[in-house]
Amino acid sequence: PGGKALNQAVGSARLGSRVAIVGTVGQDTFGEKLMRAVQMEGVDTAGVTQHPDLGTATVGIVLHDNTPGFITAQGASTQLRADDVTRGVSNALLIAGPGSPVCVVTLEVPVPVVLAALQAAKACSARTILNPAPLTGDAPNLDLLLPLVDLIVPNLLEARTFVGLPQAPAARLAQEL
Repeated sequence: PGGKALNQAVGSARLGSRVAIVGTVGQDTFGEKLMRAVQMEGVDTAGVTQHPDLGTATVGIVLHDNTPGFITAQGASTQLRADDVTRGVSNALLIAGPGSPVCVVTLEVPVPVVLAALQAAKACSARTILNPAPLTGDAPNLDLLLPLVDLIVPNLLEARTFVGLPQAPAARLAQEL
Protein backbone atom coordinates (compact mmCIF):
# COMPACT_ATOMS: atom_id res chain seq x y z
CA PRO A 1 0.00 0.00 0.00
CA GLY A 2 2.92 2.37 0.47
CA GLY A 3 5.14 3.64 3.21
CA LYS A 4 7.90 1.59 4.77
CA ALA A 5 5.98 0.85 7.96
CA LEU A 6 2.77 -0.15 6.19
CA ASN A 7 4.62 -2.33 3.70
CA GLN A 8 6.38 -4.12 6.55
CA ALA A 9 3.08 -4.61 8.38
CA VAL A 10 1.39 -6.05 5.30
CA GLY A 11 4.36 -8.30 4.55
CA SER A 12 4.29 -9.68 8.10
CA ALA A 13 0.54 -10.26 7.91
CA ARG A 14 0.93 -12.10 4.59
CA LEU A 15 3.45 -14.37 6.28
CA GLY A 16 0.85 -15.30 8.89
CA SER A 17 1.71 -12.96 11.76
CA ARG A 18 -0.94 -11.16 13.75
CA VAL A 19 -0.11 -7.50 13.08
CA ALA A 20 -1.32 -4.20 14.48
CA ILE A 21 -0.06 -0.75 13.51
CA VAL A 22 0.11 2.53 15.40
CA GLY A 23 0.23 5.88 13.63
CA THR A 24 -1.62 8.91 12.31
CA VAL A 25 -3.12 9.58 8.90
CA GLY A 26 -5.03 12.56 7.60
CA GLN A 27 -8.80 12.65 7.27
CA ASP A 28 -8.43 12.42 3.53
CA THR A 29 -9.00 10.01 0.67
CA PHE A 30 -5.39 8.80 0.70
CA GLY A 31 -5.51 7.95 4.43
CA GLU A 32 -8.84 6.15 4.03
CA LYS A 33 -7.52 4.11 1.09
CA LEU A 34 -4.37 3.16 2.98
CA MET A 35 -6.32 2.01 6.01
CA ARG A 36 -8.76 -0.01 3.91
CA ALA A 37 -5.87 -1.63 2.03
CA VAL A 38 -4.03 -2.75 5.18
CA GLN A 39 -7.26 -3.87 6.86
CA MET A 40 -8.00 -6.05 3.82
CA GLU A 41 -4.57 -7.62 4.40
CA GLY A 42 -5.53 -8.50 7.97
CA VAL A 43 -3.64 -5.71 9.74
CA ASP A 44 -5.36 -4.28 12.83
CA THR A 45 -5.59 -0.47 12.55
CA ALA A 46 -7.21 0.33 15.91
CA GLY A 47 -4.02 2.19 16.89
CA VAL A 48 -4.22 4.58 13.93
CA THR A 49 -5.72 8.02 14.52
CA GLN A 50 -6.90 10.53 11.95
CA HIS A 51 -5.74 14.14 12.04
CA PRO A 52 -8.48 16.58 11.05
CA ASP A 53 -6.26 19.29 9.57
CA LEU A 54 -3.18 17.67 8.06
CA GLY A 55 -3.02 15.30 5.11
CA THR A 56 -1.65 11.78 5.10
CA ALA A 57 2.12 11.65 4.66
CA THR A 58 3.34 11.12 1.12
CA VAL A 59 6.73 10.47 -0.46
CA GLY A 60 7.87 11.00 -4.02
CA ILE A 61 10.86 9.03 -5.27
CA VAL A 62 13.27 10.58 -7.78
CA LEU A 63 16.24 8.96 -9.49
CA HIS A 64 19.44 10.76 -10.46
CA ASP A 65 22.29 8.69 -11.92
CA ASN A 66 20.64 5.53 -10.52
CA THR A 67 20.69 7.01 -7.02
CA PRO A 68 17.26 7.34 -5.38
CA GLY A 69 16.20 10.51 -3.65
CA PHE A 70 13.03 11.21 -1.74
CA ILE A 71 10.72 14.20 -1.49
CA THR A 72 8.58 13.93 1.61
CA ALA A 73 5.45 15.68 2.85
CA GLN A 74 5.21 14.34 6.40
CA GLY A 75 1.73 15.70 7.07
CA ALA A 76 -0.24 14.03 9.85
CA SER A 77 2.60 11.71 10.86
CA THR A 78 4.36 14.68 12.48
CA GLN A 79 1.47 14.95 14.94
CA LEU A 80 1.77 11.46 16.37
CA ARG A 81 2.31 11.86 20.12
CA ALA A 82 4.41 9.79 22.49
CA ASP A 83 1.49 9.08 24.84
CA ASP A 84 -0.64 7.81 21.92
CA VAL A 85 2.20 5.53 20.87
CA THR A 86 2.77 4.19 24.38
CA ARG A 87 -0.89 3.20 24.63
CA GLY A 88 -1.05 2.03 21.04
CA VAL A 89 2.04 -0.18 21.21
CA SER A 90 0.86 -1.82 24.45
CA ASN A 91 -2.54 -2.52 22.88
CA ALA A 92 -0.98 -3.70 19.60
CA LEU A 93 1.21 -6.20 21.42
CA LEU A 94 -1.86 -7.52 23.23
CA ILE A 95 -3.58 -7.94 19.87
CA ALA A 96 -0.55 -9.78 18.51
CA GLY A 97 -1.06 -12.33 21.26
CA PRO A 98 1.30 -14.69 23.02
CA GLY A 99 4.48 -16.01 21.52
CA SER A 100 7.34 -13.82 20.54
CA PRO A 101 6.02 -10.26 20.22
CA VAL A 102 8.00 -7.93 17.99
CA CYS A 103 7.79 -4.17 17.60
CA VAL A 104 9.16 -2.68 14.38
CA VAL A 105 9.77 1.07 14.28
CA THR A 106 10.93 3.47 11.59
CA LEU A 107 12.07 7.07 11.70
CA GLU A 108 9.05 8.24 9.72
CA VAL A 109 7.82 9.92 12.92
CA PRO A 110 9.67 12.18 15.40
CA VAL A 111 12.47 10.51 17.41
CA PRO A 112 10.72 11.09 20.80
CA VAL A 113 7.75 9.12 19.46
CA VAL A 114 10.03 6.29 18.32
CA LEU A 115 11.65 6.30 21.77
CA ALA A 116 8.23 6.00 23.44
CA ALA A 117 7.32 3.09 21.15
CA LEU A 118 10.54 1.24 21.96
CA GLN A 119 10.10 1.84 25.70
CA ALA A 120 6.51 0.54 25.57
CA ALA A 121 7.62 -2.51 23.61
CA LYS A 122 10.38 -3.32 26.08
CA ALA A 123 7.90 -2.91 28.96
CA CYS A 124 5.86 -5.65 27.25
CA SER A 125 8.96 -7.86 26.81
CA ALA A 126 8.85 -7.50 23.02
CA ARG A 127 11.84 -7.78 20.71
CA THR A 128 12.47 -4.52 18.91
CA ILE A 129 13.60 -3.80 15.37
CA LEU A 130 14.67 -0.38 14.13
CA ASN A 131 14.50 0.38 10.43
CA PRO A 132 16.38 3.72 10.50
CA ALA A 133 14.65 5.33 7.58
CA PRO A 134 14.51 8.03 6.66
CA LEU A 135 17.82 8.85 8.30
CA THR A 136 17.96 12.65 8.58
CA GLY A 137 19.64 15.28 10.70
CA ASP A 138 18.24 13.51 13.79
CA ALA A 139 20.86 10.76 13.40
CA PRO A 140 22.74 11.81 16.58
CA ASN A 141 19.54 11.18 18.56
CA LEU A 142 19.81 7.51 17.64
CA ASP A 143 22.09 7.14 20.66
CA LEU A 144 18.91 7.40 22.74
CA LEU A 145 17.25 4.61 20.79
CA LEU A 146 19.98 2.02 20.37
CA PRO A 147 19.97 0.65 23.95
CA LEU A 148 16.32 -0.32 23.33
CA VAL A 149 16.91 -1.91 19.91
CA ASP A 150 17.52 -5.64 19.44
CA LEU A 151 18.05 -5.49 15.68
CA ILE A 152 18.77 -2.63 13.28
CA VAL A 153 18.13 -3.07 9.54
CA PRO A 154 19.53 -0.15 7.55
CA ASN A 155 20.01 -0.03 3.80
CA LEU A 156 23.48 0.79 2.44
CA LEU A 157 23.06 4.58 2.45
CA GLU A 158 21.56 4.54 5.95
CA ALA A 159 24.37 2.32 7.25
CA ARG A 160 27.00 4.63 5.77
CA THR A 161 25.35 7.67 7.31
CA PHE A 162 24.76 5.94 10.61
CA VAL A 163 28.37 4.88 11.14
CA GLY A 164 29.85 7.99 9.53
CA LEU A 165 31.73 6.22 6.73
CA PRO A 166 30.22 7.57 3.49
CA GLN A 167 32.32 5.40 1.14
CA ALA A 168 32.66 2.21 3.18
CA PRO A 169 31.82 -1.13 1.56
CA ALA A 170 28.95 -3.16 2.98
CA ALA A 171 31.24 -5.69 4.71
CA ARG A 172 32.96 -2.93 6.71
CA LEU A 173 29.61 -1.39 7.63
CA ALA A 174 28.36 -4.73 8.92
CA GLN A 175 31.38 -4.93 11.23
CA GLU A 176 30.81 -1.41 12.50
CA LEU A 177 27.13 -1.97 13.19
